[in-house]
Amino acid sequence: MKTKVAPTPYKYLFAFWLCLAAILGMFLTYSYFLNHAVLNAVSLEKAEARKIALNANIGELDSRYIVKKNKIDREYASKLGFKEATDTKFISRKSLGKALTLNNEI
Repeated sequence: MKTKVAPTPYKYLFAFWLCLAAILGMFLTYSYFLNHAVLNAVSLEKAEARKIALNANIGELDSRYIVKKNKIDREYASKLGFKEATDTKFISRKSLGKALTLNNEI
């Protein structure tokens, strides 16, 4: 005895392909965002490693600066040609005009 299979109506076939396309679209979207999340994590690790290296370099430069700063004294400055300031003169600035302030200066 042979049975005939009834043809599938087109509206069900269209719904099937639509669902399959939606699932494929969601999978591609998920893959895209997952890829970007992984790339961001990798770039964050690289940035952290670079930050650690720069902080170590800053510490080394600070220690070199302190050593050089401690070498400077009056004798070393005089050897380089610096002299002690004897005549100290201070300069005051005159007002540039009048404005709406409490002391009438700009």
